[in-house]
Amino acid sequence: MSTAVLHPTLADRLFRGQSSRVRQVLLAIGGSLALWASAKIQIPFYPVPLTMQTFMVLVIGMAFGPRLGTATVGLYLL
Repeated sequence: MSTAVLHPTLADRLFRGQSSRVRQVLLAIGGSLALWASAKIQIPFYPVPLTMQTFMVLVIGMAFGPRLGTATVGLYLL
């Protein structure tokens, strides 16, 4: 049995009626774009500036789950 059925993620609950593969590709592209945008936002923090990228990686991991979250960050790195 799949873990997505036992423990649905936030993305599973929000997009129930859509095709699984199309939904995953669109979420990965959207997540990687959000990760790119969050890297541009800086918070003044001494001595090293902090970006919102760390926060966005955590949000993607919580909302997408481990597999799709890893694929999203991998797509960002490409």
